[in-house]
Amino acid sequence: MHFADCSWNWQTLSIQGAVGFALGDWKGGACLAFKGTEGLAFPERDLPLVITGYAEVIRAQLKSAQSWSLKPEEILVIIASQCDLIYLINLRGLFMYLALDREKGNLAMARMQLTQIADQIEHLLAQKLKST
Repeated sequence: MHFADCSWNWQTLSIQGAVGFALGDWKGGACLAFKGTEGLAFPERDLPLVITGYAEVIRAQLKSAQSWSLKPEEILVIIASQCDLIYLINLRGLFMYLALDREKGNLAMARMQLTQIADQIEHLLAQKLKST
């Protein structure tokens, strides 16, 4: 997927305090698309490792939640100067990863905006499935 061609591309980094965004596959651990601010907080060369790691976290969380009959929607990881927000997209095997600067970001607003972006991605996926 070419991230630049996606209609939701511009929205991800317009989230207040966002330093990077990625779309990943939690089933296989692949990084499907990403966009960063080119700063030290979001080194794009490390993204495959980050996405693979968070894919493992998601799989463990889903396995744990299943025993309680729960369906997690998001996972929050707080690291020194940033918040990593992991948002599952309707359990299709996709997730969004948002790196948010802790001082500049607004976590509540970021969560709301990610929900809207997830809806857009779901809509795009549904359209693609209908056309194939």
